[in-house]
Amino acid sequence: MNSANRDSFTAAALRAVTRAHEAATMFGSPVLGTEYLLFGLAGGDDGTAAALTAAVDQAALKARLGTVTAPPSEVMTFTPASKDAIRLAFSEAGKLDHAFIGTAHLALGIVDADPFPLAEGVGVEQLRAQLEANARAEAAAMPPRPEGP
Repeated sequence: MNSANRDSFTAAALRAVTRAHEAATMFGSPVLGTEYLLFGLAGGDDGTAAALTAAVDQAALKARLGTVTAPPSEVMTFTPASKDAIRLAFSEAGKLDHAFIGTAHLALGIVDADPFPLAEGVGVEQLRAQLEANARAEAAAMPPRPEGP
């Protein structure tokens, strides 16, 4: 992630990406896939973490963690799906007219880029609605943007 993108992320979203990187390293993965982004998001202490923990099939997520798909490398790279998730997070923020990328935007990007098996009784539309509500709540808690010149 380049510094221009990093500046768009909230502190909570950056912490989630850091947790994802740490988890990928801990599991010996040379790549940072969406499963690690989900793991990083679920480790937070906000409504998005709670929504993901309740919605995602935890057994399926655990099965994907630690699955090494490439030999170790010096530099960890994002998988195509995780790159798509981040790109889609920017798109989701734009749809909601938000000038930042928060944890809910990242989660929405993952839902669109690489849908995970959901817990029994949870639908994608239900999860999307919860995540969009979380994004709106996160936006309402953000300080106002400074006006331009």
